[in-house]
Amino acid sequence: MKEEADAYIVVYSVTDRASFEKAVDILFSLRERGITNTKAVILVGNKSDLARTREIAVEEGKSIACSYECKFIETSAAINHNVDELLVGVVSQIRLKHRQKEKEEVTRPPK
Repeated sequence: MKEEADAYIVVYSVTDRASFEKAVDILFSLRERGITNTKAVILVGNKSDLARTREIAVEEGKSIACSYECKFIETSAAINHNVDELLVGVVSQIRLKHRQKEKEEVTRPPK
């Protein structure tokens, strides 16, 4: 039996443009496969504590997340900034997607 993930957390470094571009590619792939409609997807900009070497603005991350219809958060694993909030957000998004799926199954007309 194939197991499916309940959530996808796509992480990039705010100090590395190439990692951000790879994250965008992953979001594109998830959307093409229809995953963003049915599963929790969160875009995470990590290393937010490294302001001097930042290459990706907060607004750019938010904009991409909006265009791919996923949630966005910036974290810093090094100083434990927003890590708990990310975990709470993942659980909230999973619950939301499960409720949406259940609602669709109830309102879907029988074949």
